[in-house]
Amino acid sequence: EMTSSLVGSEMCIRDSLIYMLLSDEDLSSVFCAFAKDTDCQMLAIDISGKVLAYSKPFRVNHPHWLHSVEVGYLDKYLIEYILSYREKHNMSISPQPFILYCDRLQLFIKTIRVIYNGEIIAYAFMGNYKGEFPEFSDRFMSLIAKRLLSNLLGSRSYSSYRFNMHQNILADLITVSYTHLRAHETRRHL
Repeated sequence: EMTSSLVGSEMCIRDSLIYMLLSDEDLSSVFCAFAKDTDCQMLAIDISGKVLAYSKPFRVNHPHWLHSVEVGYLDKYLIEYILSYREKHNMSISPQPFILYCDRLQLFIKTIRVIYNGEIIAYAFMGNYKGEFPEFSDRFMSLIAKRLLSNLLGSRSYSSYRFNMHQNILADLITVSYTHLRAHETRRHL
């Protein structure tokens, strides 16, 4: 009976999350609901390293990850780590979810790549310290990947998406620099 209530509970969680996705709720809200009900953290990034969505509170015990989520972009260290991991393990560009174990984080990470025209344009990550992911998590990750693809490309072509991505990076850098400059000016006048 314990197993049937667990399966029923997972089905309710799954149905609720699918409803949220179909209702076009923002991905951070979907990730938060998922994290609350499953004890798994979630994060989505585009290929530039921009944080697109994450579960709150974000409980990954690593200063680079915590700082990156806080500022909205992965730092150079994390981007290089992700790229080197793919090359080191000779991983093909597949749209299927896969699980890896990160020794440094002591974390099991289910990953899916968002692929368009044979190129990776984003990633979604689901982390769990015990390696226990819900039974529906592969299908859920596939839905997340479709939603990310739709959000990132919308009605634009891929080349205009890439142009806009670079424009957004520049705008974010200017905003961050301006914010830091204003904070420095304010502190100086105190």
